[in-house]
This record gives sequence, structure tokens and C-alpha cells, in this order.
Amino acid sequence: MDVVDSQTVNEVVVDAGSLRTLPAGADFIMCYSVAEGYYSHRETLRGSWYIQDLCEALRRYGSTLEFTDILTLVNRKVAYRSVENCKDRSALGKKQVPCFASMLTKKLFFKPKKGH
Repeated sequence: MDVVDSQTVNEVVVDAGSLRTLPAGADFIMCYSVAEGYYSHRETLRGSWYIQDLCEALRRYGSTLEFTDILTLVNRKVAYRSVENCKDRSALGKKQVPCFASMLTKKLFFKPKKGH
């Protein structure tokens, strides 16, 4: 039997105790109004498209949908918007899409307090 024919089994060796822990970066989620290098649009009276749509989605779905599902809905809503009125004519028709990076290890729900 040579090296190619050997039955080497890959094993995981545990050097620490059996305490279950998560890495330091676990359970974080970063939400951005737009990917780096792109423009985020803001209305002078109503504010940022992203914050407008995020607040609306949280009001409507915050107690029923999982948070990343809400963020996906926000991404879709913002992506369908386009600049229609702007002093900078080159901005007309421009679009935006938010993004998020999740290191969540569980589903995230915002349950209302009892009595509310």
C-alpha cells in the first residue's frame, strides 16, 4: 500500500474544554445605504431614501418578519427609486441599492413588548 492508497481520515481535534463560544465577530450585522464608491441619495425635506424606507419597513413588518428579510425588502424598494428632481442634471435617473453584511448566527426578530 502506498501513500495514494492509504485511508487517511480527516479529524477535528478539540484542544479546549467543551464550553461553546462564538467568534468575536459573530452576531453583527452592518447595514449600508449604498455600497462603497456609489452615491446615497437624500431628499432635502424627507431625508435619505434608505432611512425613509427602512423606517417604513420596520413600522410595517418589524414585529413579524425576520430582520434580514426586512432589509431585503428595503433593498428592493430603494432600488426601484430613481432621481427625478435635482439641480445636478447629471444625477437625473440615477439609482441606488443598499447592502448589508451579516455575521448573524440566528434569525433576528424584534418582538413587541407585552402590553403594547
